[in-house]
Amino acid sequence: MLWEYVAEKIATDGHEQSFTLTEVWLAGHGVKPAPVLMFLEAHRVRDDFSLIIEGDPHKLFGPTADRLAQMPLERQDLEALITWLDSQCRRVGCDDTHRLTREWLRRHEKPLGLTEMSLLAQGGGCDCEVVLNVVPANIYPAAV
Repeated sequence: MLWEYVAEKIATDGHEQSFTLTEVWLAGHGVKPAPVLMFLEAHRVRDDFSLIIEGDPHKLFGPTADRLAQMPLERQDLEALITWLDSQCRRVGCDDTHRLTREWLRRHEKPLGLTEMSLLAQGGGCDCEVVLNVVPANIYPAAV
C-alpha cells in the first residue's frame, strides 16, 4: 500500500518537500503518477509528508469495518502503549521525540516506522503528545 510504503521510508530515511517517494511507489506498481498526484493535490496533500499527515486512506476513501484512521496496532496494544507512555513521561519526562514510543514498540515487536507515522498523523508528535492527543475512539469504531 502506498501509504505504508511512504510512512516507512519517511520514518527511516526522512523526506523532501516533494512526491518523490509516492512517484517511486507508483512507478514500481505500474501506475501513472499524474492522475494520482492530481487527486492528492485536490485533497490538499502537497508532498510525501503531507500524504502521511493528511492523506490517511481511511479519511480519503472512508473508514473500514475495523478502523476510522490508519493505525497498525490493535486497540488493546495502542491503549497499552498510551498507558505505559503516560507513566514513563510522568517518571522521566518527555524529550520531544518518540524515544519511549520506539522503545515500547521494539520491546513488543510491533511495526516501528508505520506506527510512528500513524501516531504523528493523529497528533502524537512526541511521546507526551501521543498520551495527550492520540484517542483510540478516533481510530477504532465503537463496538456494536
